[in-house]
Amino acid sequence: MILVGVDPGNVTGIAVWWDPRVYEPPDARGTLVTAEVGAATVPRVLRRMLDGQRPALIAIERYKQNARKTHQPEAYHVTGAVRSFCEDMMVRCVYQSPSPAQRIGTHRRLKQLGFYVKSKDNHANAATGHMLLLMATYWPETYANLIGL
Repeated sequence: MILVGVDPGNVTGIAVWWDPRVYEPPDARGTLVTAEVGAATVPRVLRRMLDGQRPALIAIERYKQNARKTHQPEAYHVTGAVRSFCEDMMVRCVYQSPSPAQRIGTHRRLKQLGFYVKSKDNHANAATGHMLLLMATYWPETYANLIGL
C-alpha cells in the first residue's frame, strides 16, 4: 500500500509513504519520501516519487480562501492538478481539513516516527500530517502499529 499526502500552495508539500509489509524498506515503519516543490511541478514530481506505482489513496488539504487568510490561487491550481492526476491514475482523492492533520502530525510525533523534515515553511511536514490522517482514518490498525499502540 502506498499513501500520499499533499499540502497545496505556491510551495507544495508532498509525502509518499510505502507500506513495509508490501515494499521492503530498511525501516519497519515504512519508507517516507517527502518533497517541497513549486506549484507548477507537482504532477511531474508525484509521478517520479511514485515510480510507476499506483497509490491506494491521495489526501490533499482542503484549501479555503477568505479575507483572513492569504490569497493563494496556486493552492487551487495544485488542487486541480492533483485531482486530474488522481483521475488519470484512477485513484480516489480525499480532501481533508488542515486542523485534524495538524493535530495528528505534530512535530513531536513526526520526530518520534523519524518522519520530521527540517524546512523553512514545514510544507513537507504538513503533507506528512495529511498522510497520517489518511492512514488513521482508512487503515486505523496500520496507524496504530506505526505509532506503537
